[in-house]
Amino acid sequence: MANPALTRRIVSGHDTRGNSIFISDGPAPNVNIFENGGGMGVTESWSTVRTPTGNQGNKSAGEINFVLELSPGGTKFRVVEYPPD
Repeated sequence: MANPALTRRIVSGHDTRGNSIFISDGPAPNVNIFENGGGMGVTESWSTVRTPTGNQGNKSAGEINFVLELSPGGTKFRVVEYPPD
């Protein structure tokens, strides 16, 4: 089984001139291991609170507290890993 702590996340944004840049490149910051779930891992890579959402600014939407439920009209991008029985 893959290690959820090793999930890589790359976030892009824009500099002051509007050019594309990389904001971060490294391990996903929001990794959750559920021991009560047999060691199931959930890595939250990205989320939004509404749809459509903009791409203005350079704030990382993945660096939030983990909440299972979506906000109304929101989105979540997750990697879920189930351990073998």
